[in-house]
Amino acid sequence: MQSSNCLIVAGGQENRIKDYFPEDLNRTYIIACDKGYEYCKNQDVVVDYLCGDFDSCKIAIPAEDEISDGVDVLPSHKDDTDLIHAIKYARKKGFEKIFITCAGGGRVDHFLSNIQALVFAKTGDDGISENKKIDVLLYDDSNIVRIIKNEEILLAPKSGWSLSVLSYTDKSKGVTIKGAEYEVSNVTLTNSFPLGQSNEWKNENVSISVKEGILLVISSKL
Repeated sequence: MQSSNCLIVAGGQENRIKDYFPEDLNRTYIIACDKGYEYCKNQDVVVDYLCGDFDSCKIAIPAEDEISDGVDVLPSHKDDTDLIHAIKYARKKGFEKIFITCAGGGRVDHFLSNIQALVFAKTGDDGISENKKIDVLLYDDSNIVRIIKNEEILLAPKSGWSLSVLSYTDKSKGVTIKGAEYEVSNVTLTNSFPLGQSNEWKNENVSISVKEGILLVISSKL
């Protein structure tokens, strides 16, 4: 039986994949994008599918039969980034949870496009039914970014971490935060004012919900 979890290793700044991944890697489908293949090799992470234009990968690209589900060499001139290609592949395979790592650091435009890719992983216009709930999360050694849309999540306390709730859509309506230092009930957040920046836990689970809109829920190590 195929795992319900997929981890995509991107080609940004290398992170400790095994230490920070929240599920057992042996039960997780691994996709590497471009230089992400180097990171997987460095950390002895077995790749199930490999894709990219390989403009930044400094090691030899493996033969297709060396990777269980093959290798897709993408053109350098294309509409989809390597990460978007990987996300489309993961969504079509029906994964219920998509995790992304090694997607931060370096160029700001790359990081912002990776946040957009994270939103696409949650909501993408690729023929996958919007009624299918897909959980998505991006993490590095110091940050965890979650996307929620018209739903509620419950987050266990993380000592020494901040918690920010920011609107990705123009408006996010009916936002409620319970169990945090700063609580709100049924408010509207906008993407032009960072009202939800730098909240924190009060030694209990935090509930975050939004009735209409997309929120970035960001935990960062202090």
